[in-house]
Amino acid sequence: MLAVSMVKECVQDALKASVNSVTDDADTVCEKLTSKHDSYSSYHVTVKVNSGIFRDAIEWSYVQ
Repeated sequence: MLAVSMVKECVQDALKASVNSVTDDADTVCEKLTSKHDSYSSYHVTVKVNSGIFRDAIEWSYVQ
């Protein structure tokens, strides 16, 4: 499941780019969805974070 770990790593990198403390408390779950064709892959990604950290991330995005 190399692709799943790569997607999860990309999500964690994106979280680091917005607010550094998010990745410490984030719970990221990634699962590959079934595809009709082999030419593409789809994933369902769930990220759970503390509401205070989520608020800080939203405020940070307005400052940028």
